Amino acid sequence: MFAAFSAITTSSAETFTLEEATIDQMQAAMAAGAVTSVELNALYLNRIAVYDRNGIKINSVVETNPAVFTEAAAADQLRAEGTVLGPFHGIPVLPKMNHAVEGLPLNLDFPAYRDVVATASAENVIRIRAAGGVVQGLAKFDSYYTDALYDPEGPTFYGPARNPYGLDLYPGDSSTGSGAALAANFTVVSLGGDTGTSNRCNSGVSALATGRSTYGLLSPRGVAPLAPTRDQAAPMART
Repeated sequence: MFAAFSAITTSSAETFTLEEATIDQMQAAMAAGAVTSVELNALYLNRIAVYDRNGIKINSVVETNPAVFTEAAAADQLRAEGTVLGPFHGIPVLPKMNHAVEGLPLNLDFPAYRDVVATASAENVIRIRAAGGVVQGLAKFDSYYTDALYDPEGPTFYGPARNPYGLDLYPGDSSTGSGAALAANFTVVSLGGDTGTSNRCNSGVSALATGRSTYGLLSPRGVAPLAPTRDQAAPMART
């Protein structure tokens, strides 16, 4: 199924390849009726199944949103009715696991928090959805009590994420799942978090783009903190 849909042609005869497509190109394809949000999300979930959960096992997407296709279908229906909520309309988005997503685990990949489930969503997740974004699930988060550089095997119950450019290469700091998922093309944009270097480190080792946002510019509400006076939420993307 992935191979059949990896190249998508718009009405203007321009073809984009899923692995290199930008948000603008995806929006153009959806506007032209060449692809739907449901199909886009299915393509990414197929890649996750083949390369993240199986195969070389990047292990970057630790939880899948059970309502992902419901959210995508709702975005497609609104578009068909002439409503586009914003620049993320129908676009797959993968938050780092320290962003609360209502109904999904908020265990920070630490065994003591194994049964913790978010009862509300982080402000940034709410805003992404208000702009039409579709939450795919949660990206692997290196526990506050372990670090892939020093102790790659635990304490953790998801196990370490791996760098797609080399499974034996350093995958980065706590935003390992966000960086690895983007580098392996399991999503188009991720919400990461940066206390000291995380977003920037993971982007550096995975050839991605990010920045450290001005403190408070993106809401910290619903983002599990390590150091509340330093934690910054920020997007990560391929370009």
